[in-house]
Amino acid sequence: MLNALGKVENAEAGVSLQQINVLDELHRLAQRQFEWQRGFLLLSNLYRSSFIYGGSLARSEFERIRQMSLDTFVQACFSVGASLTTRPFLDKETSFEIIGLSREAIAQTWQIISLPIEQARSQAIELRSKGGQIAYRPSLLRKFPCIAFGSSHNIVIAPLPTLVMLRSTAGIFYDLVTAHTATRNEIGGRFEIYVADLLRTIFSHNDIRRSFKYNSKNGEVDSPDISVVQNNKIAAIVECKALKMTFEARFGDYPLRDAKSRYDELVRGVIQIWKYRAHVRLGIAPVVAFSENAIGLIVTLDSWLMMSKSMQQQIVKQARLESVEKFPMINEVDRISVSFCPIDDLEILCARATPSSLIDTFVQAASEQLIGWMLWNVHDEIAPGPHTNKPYPFRDRVAEVVPWWGQMASRMGRNPVTFDLENPQASSDL
Repeated sequence: MLNALGKVENAEAGVSLQQINVLDELHRLAQRQFEWQRGFLLLSNLYRSSFIYGGSLARSEFERIRQMSLDTFVQACFSVGASLTTRPFLDKETSFEIIGLSREAIAQTWQIISLPIEQARSQAIELRSKGGQIAYRPSLLRKFPCIAFGSSHNIVIAPLPTLVMLRSTAGIFYDLVTAHTATRNEIGGRFEIYVADLLRTIFSHNDIRRSFKYNSKNGEVDSPDISVVQNNKIAAIVECKALKMTFEARFGDYPLRDAKSRYDELVRGVIQIWKYRAHVRLGIAPVVAFSENAIGLIVTLDSWLMMSKSMQQQIVKQARLESVEKFPMINEVDRISVSFCPIDDLEILCARATPSSLIDTFVQAASEQLIGWMLWNVHDEIAPGPHTNKPYPFRDRVAEVVPWWGQMASRMGRNPVTFDLENPQASSDL
């Protein structure tokens, strides 16, 4: 069956590549492959998602929609997912009370993450019948990673068990997709805090400066989300985008067209960086010094523009056109180069970089020959030599945002700081 599927995918790709440049196809291939290579059962994924979606508004919204707390849902998914990595199926009546999960909590979790096989089949047929290449059609398992069988649908399998963990980290988006603007703003604000904290693991606390308001003739204006200061000069201006990629943005034949409203948000991020630079030059914003090679950086929660030189260039080109039309005070000196970076790429980069090599990486990533590269690959290209990856910097904070983490580690006789998801023993012990 796999061989037959491979032949169909190759045949469809042959037709598609008659109309699409093969280099533009790298974006879709990367979206399809890279996250599976990194894996989903990672401490960084657990902490990052729990922090970003852990604000009071998001928690209240989740509880209102799902009738259970967010912490309980994440713990239940972790426990169920870990169990299904070591066995072929699970009975819905299996008790997890030994780790503090009630039967009611587990039952509610099954309601959220599983479907009876009959419903799964019909929904999958509907979901995948909208055309496009088979290789890039959506999967029902992203939202419902577990399938229930049997006369009473009491036996559950997870065809891809790590998707259970994904459902309770990045997949919380499915539960909050209709959230109010205030909740979405809270999520975006917490993402900015996370990025600032991550950069502070490389730079001193005072060298990472958060957004502030300043006055213009049109009223108050927000500065970019983060400024990175080096030698008393701004070396990088950072905009953070917590928007989620639609399926069309990730896998469409023409993503910039099919998901235009989402990519337009990245265009606005580029313009925001240039506008701030212009406001400083004109004395509208508080005057600060910029380094000679000051760079802009767009950090995204999802893997926008990954491995796509042409798409990144088109975003910058569109920003240039719109800035000329809407913001005539922006001139060429203000249009500094801009790099794009998914958050997990930035995490890997921060694990191996120094302050100077980090800024050099941002600058080089926007150069003609390295546009579209992953930033940690750029770093290793310009700073060759043995690199020792530092541990995830927030591992000692996990229990602060994931209360059950420390409790469960203690039940297993582990120190919550050293109880590491990346160690396979963590799953098999559970």
